[in-house]
Amino acid sequence: MRQKVNFRDFDKLLFLTPLLIFAVGALSIYSASFKANPLTDQAFVTRQVLWMGVGALLVFLVVRVNYFKLMDFVWPLYGLTLFLLVAVLFMPARLGARRWIDLGG
Repeated sequence: MRQKVNFRDFDKLLFLTPLLIFAVGALSIYSASFKANPLTDQAFVTRQVLWMGVGALLVFLVVRVNYFKLMDFVWPLYGLTLFLLVAVLFMPARLGARRWIDLGG
């Protein structure tokens, strides 16, 4: 059952709300670092805008995926999730808690 993504049915409010939140966040970052150094206040905002662009690109890629195809992977993903939950119990404790799987990075 392949459904074509039609951008005429695009929910504009659902799209514009995160953009408004992003704009407020970018202005907050700019105002918080305004008088520090002209290069650094632009660098923080530029980095924020760059990551927002990467996030928006990922959103558009995910929207194009037919999520009904994920039904074939439900049980393997469920098994992987349970395995990772149990694997955390055997990791060394850090700061009094066992909550991370060390991937070496």
